[in-house]
Amino acid sequence: MWPFKKVDQVPPVDLQDYICRFWRLRPEKYSDCRDVFKALGAAGDDCFEFMDGVAKHFAVDFGSYDWSKFHRSEGEEMDLFDLSYLVRRWFGGARNEPDRPRLLRPISTAHLEEVVRRKTWFDPPDVSSGK
Repeated sequence: MWPFKKVDQVPPVDLQDYICRFWRLRPEKYSDCRDVFKALGAAGDDCFEFMDGVAKHFAVDFGSYDWSKFHRSEGEEMDLFDLSYLVRRWFGGARNEPDRPRLLRPISTAHLEEVVRRKTWFDPPDVSSGK
């Protein structure tokens, strides 16, 4: 469940309030945060819930958001020794799962601020390849 379901909670006033109050990132870490999911310790479904909260609360269109670039699914997070990767390769795999292990790209708080300002998702620069 995303955090705004509670009736007694006041919705956040901005992205920093959302991330710090509802997802418990220490405020002093907010402005320098280069990888939101890592800083929050979010994985799998938590990442989906986090982004869903951004979309719903700040009216952001995430139609072009490709989650597989930025975080793993719940199943991938629970996979020990990449055994499900081997099973997917042998038996065709789940259609909504990436078919190979991959490097994940970070999402910074600065990038999310710009996404919220524009009201639409766009990928951050890929710093690993120099793009």
